Amino acid sequence: MSSRLPLLTLFGAVFISAAATAAPSANEAAILKIEQAMAAAQSAAEASATWDKNVIFDDMILPGETLGKAAVLKELQPQFDAVGHINTKILRIKIVADNKVAFAFSVQHLVAPGKNGGPGLDAVFRESDGFVKKGGNWVLITQHLSVPFDPKTGKAVFDSK
Repeated sequence: MSSRLPLLTLFGAVFISAAATAAPSANEAAILKIEQAMAAAQSAAEASATWDKNVIFDDMILPGETLGKAAVLKELQPQFDAVGHINTKILRIKIVADNKVAFAFSVQHLVAPGKNGGPGLDAVFRESDGFVKKGGNWVLITQHLSVPFDPKTGKAVFDSK
C-alpha cells in the first residue's frame, strides 16, 4: 500500500498542475476584462464604471479608507486631473471566481507624466479587488492598493517589479 502513495501523490500533483493551467472560466474572463478596463482608464468616471455605490477603498492614493463611490470619486478625480495620459500595465494577475464572488490579485506598473510642471507618476503597486455579482453583473465592492517596502529601511519601493 505504501508503494502506491508516491504514485498517487505524483498523479495528484499533475492533476492540480493541469487544473491550474486550464482556460479561465467565463466569470474569470469577465473579471479580467473589468481589470483591464480599470487599468486603461483615463478618468475616475472610466475607472468607476463597474463599482458598487458602497465600494470600499483602502489604498495608497487616497487618504486612508474611503467609503462609497461618491466619496472615492471626489478624492480620485483630482489625481487623474494632475497627470497626463496614464499608462498602466498589468504585470501579473491571478483571478479566482465562482458564480457570486470573485477576487483579482495583481501587480501593476503605472506611468503618467505630470501636468503643468507637476510631478509625474512611475510606480509598481499591488492591487487586490473584490467583486460580487449583482443583477447578473460583476461590481467592485472593495479595492486595496499597496507598494512593496524595503525591510532594511522601512521605505516604500515604487520601482520594484
